[in-house]
Amino acid sequence: MLSLVQDHCEGYLKAEVLPYRPLEEIEEDINGLEKEILAMLKEVTT
Repeated sequence: MLSLVQDHCEGYLKAEVLPYRPLEEIEEDINGLEKEILAMLKEVTT
């Protein structure tokens, strides 16, 4: 079964995942956005 989808999955990885920034950078961006959102929510709810 793996042999049937492996080429497709590797192609998808190369085309859609690898061209972008490293996961560590994406995680940093998400953490930063999370902090900003929480700060905005805190302003609204206090």
